[in-house]
Amino acid sequence: SRIRETFAVELPLRSLFESPTVQELTIKLDQQEAAITQTVITVVGRDRNLPLSFAQQRLWFLDQLDGQSTTYNISQALQLSGPLDVSALQQALNEIVRRHESLRTTFQVRGNSPVQVISSPVQVTLSVTDLQSTPNKDRADQVQQLANDIADKPYDLSHELLIRISLLKLAPESHVLL
Repeated sequence: SRIRETFAVELPLRSLFESPTVQELTIKLDQQEAAITQTVITVVGRDRNLPLSFAQQRLWFLDQLDGQSTTYNISQALQLSGPLDVSALQQALNEIVRRHESLRTTFQVRGNSPVQVISSPVQVTLSVTDLQSTPNKDRADQVQQLANDIADKPYDLSHELLIRISLLKLAPESHVLL
């Protein structure tokens, strides 16, 4: 931990045993620092057209070829038990979208090429559906139907955020986050 604090390098514990002298440990530290400086990610300016990554190109191409599709949609349902502060959840979701440009990226054609357009941070819409009045015997089917509806809705890659979030309220302390 002192090496980490002093040199700002994460050195595996194994290195201490493999390098019993200070001189050998210094060599390991130098190698670790060299590896860190080689993996620095440089920030690309947002004032120019950003080309699509290979995965984005594939997604955009298939969207152009087949029209809007749900092939690449990744959906998940999370059961939340206990008291839920919906306002705090909304704030957390907004912070996630603020931090992750990929969730705010749309694909538009500029000239003859598709490019990434990264929008400024925006407020995410958390749709809340109250299912408390739905009879217990029908509630599971209703949750499944709503989850399927959300998963089966294609994204408009040229205009829409790449995240959709819905909250289903089953009881005062039971929710499903889609």
